[in-house]
Amino acid sequence: EQQWLTVRAETAVNDLQSAAQTTSMVSVVPRPNQGDDLYHRVPSRLAVRYVGAAEENGLQMELDGSGTLDSRGNYQVEYKFRGPRDLERHLYGLRDEYFVSVKNQSGELQVGDLPFNLSPLTERNRLGRGAKGVYRSGPFVLGAYSFASRAKYPDVSENAAFVGLAARGLDTRLNFLDKTASGVRRSLGSLSIQSRFFRHTPMEAEIGAGQSLMNSQKTAYALRGRIGRDLPLHARLSAEKSYAQPGFPGYYSNQDHSNVSLFVPLRSRTHWQTSYNYFIQNLERDTSRSTALREQQVLSGVYWTLPFRTQINLDVESIFRRDALPQQDYHRREQSANLRVRQPFRWLTVGGQIREGTWRDPSNGASGQLERFGGNLTLSPDSRHSYTFSYQTGHSGSQSRTNRIFGLSASLRPLAGLFFSASWQTSDYPDHTPYGSRQLAVDARYTFLRRHTFSLRYRQLEFEEEYLSRGTSWMISYELPLGMPVGRQEKFGAVKGRIRDAERTGQAGLPNVVLMLDGKMALTDRKGNFVFPALEPGVHYLQVEKSSIGLDRVASRRVPLEVKVRGGRTEMVDLGIFRGATLCGEVALFGLGAASARGIFVEADSTMAHDAMDSLNYLYGLSGIEVELRSESETRHAATDCNGRFRFDELRPGRWTLAIASADLPPFHDLESETYVVEIEPASQNDFAVRVVPRRRSVIIVDEGKVPVISKRR
Repeated sequence: EQQWLTVRAETAVNDLQSAAQTTSMVSVVPRPNQGDDLYHRVPSRLAVRYVGAAEENGLQMELDGSGTLDSRGNYQVEYKFRGPRDLERHLYGLRDEYFVSVKNQSGELQVGDLPFNLSPLTERNRLGRGAKGVYRSGPFVLGAYSFASRAKYPDVSENAAFVGLAARGLDTRLNFLDKTASGVRRSLGSLSIQSRFFRHTPMEAEIGAGQSLMNSQKTAYALRGRIGRDLPLHARLSAEKSYAQPGFPGYYSNQDHSNVSLFVPLRSRTHWQTSYNYFIQNLERDTSRSTALREQQVLSGVYWTLPFRTQINLDVESIFRRDALPQQDYHRREQSANLRVRQPFRWLTVGGQIREGTWRDPSNGASGQLERFGGNLTLSPDSRHSYTFSYQTGHSGSQSRTNRIFGLSASLRPLAGLFFSASWQTSDYPDHTPYGSRQLAVDARYTFLRRHTFSLRYRQLEFEEEYLSRGTSWMISYELPLGMPVGRQEKFGAVKGRIRDAERTGQAGLPNVVLMLDGKMALTDRKGNFVFPALEPGVHYLQVEKSSIGLDRVASRRVPLEVKVRGGRTEMVDLGIFRGATLCGEVALFGLGAASARGIFVEADSTMAHDAMDSLNYLYGLSGIEVELRSESETRHAATDCNGRFRFDELRPGRWTLAIASADLPPFHDLESETYVVEIEPASQNDFAVRVVPRRRSVIIVDEGKVPVISKRR
């Protein structure tokens, strides 16, 4: 699956400091099951927890896992069983939960405690216990679900179905929902459309209708739309609108919401973002309801990243909020500016926040100031230690008292596999009757035997006011990995092998070497052994991850290595690792100067030819000459540069033969030697000189009254 990976590097030499950070998306490839196993297993986890508090104690167990039901990966399964007690009221407890999900390319089936969704206007993320299924066939999709809500209020049960068609850049879905809430049953439906006609302008729209909650004989409507647009210079504009009439029985009801946002990059490290939000509830101003909210918000902000990694965010916000009922509970306008600054140093990161603004109540003319000040310091001597101090103070209105919040936190990794964190926070109101709180939280985890984890969590909360609840909560848990067998392995082969250091005496195995085989991944143990079980018969290609053996090292055999897997058999692979060698050299032209441009002319059977060859001088390197380097198992090619130089890196030890393409040589010139044989040693640096010399040409003189010169090559 896709994950985001952030890598940060910092260095300091004397008083000079530098840092770099990058974030990229990586593909996490699951490791195959290790060892000979007759069964295909689903990676799983078993957790045992005991939670304690003044009002409740209990034991809870959880078994969950996800993987494939067969080695081919055609069916994926995910499951969770948590129980038996419902400890959701406990700080660290979780509600009992049970579900199983199975899916493949054609669809999926889920049963148990799940979040149920249909469409934005009909139903979104309703937690219940039931079942749902989806079937896909080409551009068609069909699905349905049925559930009963686990919440006591409101008591909701639903039956739903949908059918969709994707064709020519247009996705269309019809949604049907039968809903019963607090004993009132209503039916509704919607049509949703997503358009991909325009590459940089995605659009979606939905219109719904259903039996009104106020009168089942009437119909209530709702609509929703969203559009986005990519603008020049990487800017982005988006707008969204939703409207639901009073009594609409779907996800939205009796409200009107609009939102427009604009994102504009100003420079490579600066951007501006603004948005307008308009929200109305209780459209008909029904006095039987507690409120009729009318709210408008305008937010605009600029975000800078300055030299020396200084980050500055400035937001300006304007909010108008009022109750539209005859007897208003609130009527308020707020305007504020919020400045946040963050400056990282070598070991220290300093941050601060200032919020200043004003508020006004148009109904009575009251007004006042809004203010909030805060700062934090984070000290990180290394990747295993981090300490944070934070402080905030301020108030937010006429009825609000000045509040102070002070906090300390630390996270430590003193030993391999051990993690410890603690935080303490206190809050008080110095200008008011003592009313505050103090909280202490501790979290300790120890991971051993690779994935076994023992953890302890503790929290103590105290309030100065006697009528507020206080208490202590804690949890002890133990988690261990499992492999749940789901089927027997049949008609599959395996690949086993060893990665060894071929330069060391005894050729010890290399641990933690990453190997990949057609999308699967394996890691060598401390003896250098690895295994890829449950492989389909056929040709596979084994690759060694370069960074895990060293960037200057090479395998004894060329990789990717072709491996033929046979059903029911285990193929053995043995790879030695050497330090790579380098072979470089020059292809140069030698001669007597300009006179050698057409060769060396000598009398037949003369010793002048040998004397001429011995007196040749270096002229210049030949560019664009093809050079071939081959061994028994590998052939490599290179071309000389403008100076006649060539280079081969990461060569395996052994005997190599160097050959030059004679077709690329200047006319009337030959190689001094057709081939060169060289013995390559690990980590060696070899330099070769290849001489291109004038061709020996004999001259025959015939006396016919004239003296013509006839050139004939032997």
